[in-house]
Amino acid sequence: MKLTGKRFDRIYSTVPRVVVELLIQNKKGILLTRRSINPFKYKWHIPGGTVEIGQEIKDVLQSVAKRELGDQIVRSSFYKIHQYDKPFPHISLVYKVKIKGEIILNDQASEYGYYKKKPNNLISAHRVFFPL
Repeated sequence: MKLTGKRFDRIYSTVPRVVVELLIQNKKGILLTRRSINPFKYKWHIPGGTVEIGQEIKDVLQSVAKRELGDQIVRSSFYKIHQYDKPFPHISLVYKVKIKGEIILNDQASEYGYYKKKPNNLISAHRVFFPL
């Protein structure tokens, strides 16, 4: 069930939401996209999305990959749980994933890149994914 912005704000101002994040890593580094929408407009981040009522985690992973990267996951494995407090509390289920095909961004991101080191303008909570 898709939430309206008003309902989303009302619910998630009182309880944490659950999201999935796609940690895509290869020889070039970790895949990040630069957001073109709020929150975190113009910042680099790991692709992810909200788990909605009735959704299977594997389906949310595929949905995020398709929506944000125009791609399909060929393999995924659970990596870790990460907790965020700002700008709103949420619990992230982080999965290491392999994708196939060409990356095609949607309107949520203006560009993508692979990084071995933290780029400038990275969402601060995503710094934990970089060793240095």
